[in-house]
Amino acid sequence: MDYNEVMFDAGKMRQAQAKAGIGNAALAVAAGVGRTYISQLRRGARQPAEELVERLADALKVTPTELMGEPSAPADANLAWLIETYHHLDIPSRIVLLDTARNLGRDAPPSAAGKSTAEEA
Repeated sequence: MDYNEVMFDAGKMRQAQAKAGIGNAALAVAAGVGRTYISQLRRGARQPAEELVERLADALKVTPTELMGEPSAPADANLAWLIETYHHLDIPSRIVLLDTARNLGRDAPPSAAGKSTAEEA
């Protein structure tokens, strides 16, 4: 499998996991990693090594390619970083981060926010 062309797809892993009916703890044991690492994979915060993709696929009864997708856009990497960082913040910092995220699209021009001026009226 060529990791330069495709990347692990967290959404495909979640779908395969739901279809297989296997929880995070059982998947972690089957793949030989911790539950926290499985959680990070499910959120897209981590990219597993090729051998781990193979172990995950075995546990989920799918092929490794079924867990792969197109390379993520840079915005996806930033989102993964934010999610990972969020868990290390104190409560006041989390509140500031969430408030900032809620307000991101409010001051944007109508085309950037996905609305035209006519729709807002």
